[in-house]
Amino acid sequence: MDIRSFFQRKNSDESREIEEERTHQTVSWLKPSKRKRSESEVDSQDDNSHSQHNVAAGQSETQAYECSSSDSAEVSTTTVDYANDTSADKNNDFEQQWPECWSQAQIHYFSTTYRWLISKNKKLGCSTCSHINARKDMQQGQRVSPEWSRCLVSSFGKDKAAQNNPLRKKIKEHKDSKFHKKAVEIKERAADNTMKKHIEDMQKADYNSTCNVFRTAYKTGKHVRPFTDMPVDVQLQVLNGVNMGRVLHSNNTCAHILDHIAAAMKEKIVNEIVMNRRKLCVLIDESTTISGKFVLVVCLRSAIA
Repeated sequence: MDIRSFFQRKNSDESREIEEERTHQTVSWLKPSKRKRSESEVDSQDDNSHSQHNVAAGQSETQAYECSSSDSAEVSTTTVDYANDTSADKNNDFEQQWPECWSQAQIHYFSTTYRWLISKNKKLGCSTCSHINARKDMQQGQRVSPEWSRCLVSSFGKDKAAQNNPLRKKIKEHKDSKFHKKAVEIKERAADNTMKKHIEDMQKADYNSTCNVFRTAYKTGKHVRPFTDMPVDVQLQVLNGVNMGRVLHSNNTCAHILDHIAAAMKEKIVNEIVMNRRKLCVLIDESTTISGKFVLVVCLRSAIA
């Protein structure tokens, strides 16, 4: 009992000494301070404001970083999910588009062998017949099947083998049918641009006939023949099988054509002389007419390549 009381007393004395030292240190720290209370309060407020500002800035940066990281993570996850969904949708569409009784090898074979074969909602159809959309009668006794043009051809049977046989038979019969061949022929004619070629042929024929008429009129003016020779020359060429067009072949028409040819030739010759700076030769001569009047004739000559 005496030893226990001795140690308890010793511990209490040591704790008392430690408390006295702490109080002495605090008093010694407060005594040398000569700053005013107002200044210390202002400094403490400034320090607190700076510390609060720094803490707020750090929190805002942390929140912004977390938001950006979360947004990027969401975008990446949504992108991956969208890619997976699209791939899954494509696979599902590919699987659901063709009949269930067909395997991948059969789908590849029929789609490559019969290019016109299409499918929708697990039912077969013909792209050529649907493109022509000839549900009306093309000829007597020929009509495009609405089942093939609307993708309504389906299979029936208990198992896959029983379902494959009717589909093969229907595809073969449709391929050899008259209305399918007629639809293919119509599509090929549409691809040939028959109307465009016909218009080009008409324009070419009109151009050739116009050239024939202009050559005839030019021959009349070059040989200094009267314009009344134009109708006779045109009739002669028609008898020879030349296409002279549907223009009025009169003497007035010949005069208008020669005026047009003369204007075009004059413009071409003048441009050639001016652009290439050709040399000119001037010839001046006096002459008299049949009536005895004096006339001054001025001629210009130039070498044109």
